[in-house]
Amino acid sequence: MTRGRKPQQPELALAKGNPGKRKIVGLAAKQAPGSLVSPMKLSKAALAVWTDLIGDLERLNFVRPTDRYAFARYCRYMVRWIALDDAMKPGAETYWTETPHGKMKRLDPAFQALDRIDRRLEAYEIHFGMLPAARQQIMMRLSMAAPELPLGKPGDPVDQVSGHDDAGPIGILGQIH
Repeated sequence: MTRGRKPQQPELALAKGNPGKRKIVGLAAKQAPGSLVSPMKLSKAALAVWTDLIGDLERLNFVRPTDRYAFARYCRYMVRWIALDDAMKPGAETYWTETPHGKMKRLDPAFQALDRIDRRLEAYEIHFGMLPAARQQIMMRLSMAAPELPLGKPGDPVDQVSGHDDAGPIGILGQIH
């Protein structure tokens, strides 16, 4: 058993500014936000998507070095989606064909490809927290992982977390025996 104060988590000590200026034990060497390099050769357009987004995602801790390949794929898909979206003319989602059974309206193959890529992009955006609902879920999971934050713990009653007394309707009903 060690004596003295219980050591703080390295991230918390760093967030406080490390006033003692001692070496923070357990702090992994972190790269500056936006310093992740693509693990594969990307086109200029895909590299532009990478550099546009990677800094913010790193700063929010939504992407780690192990996510580089997945994020590189996201950048490639985004470039393809932009190209297909630019090529699609308004109202060109369908076309008419003549069959032995009569005229038939069909989906354009370019539109189908655009839709498939759109679904893949959405899955990546959820994974990387690029959509508001996904970001909220990630933040909620982070708050549950760090119980020292004043957000409360899962299962705590709302009144205890917020510090309000039991004067509300639920509190009054709870007092009736």
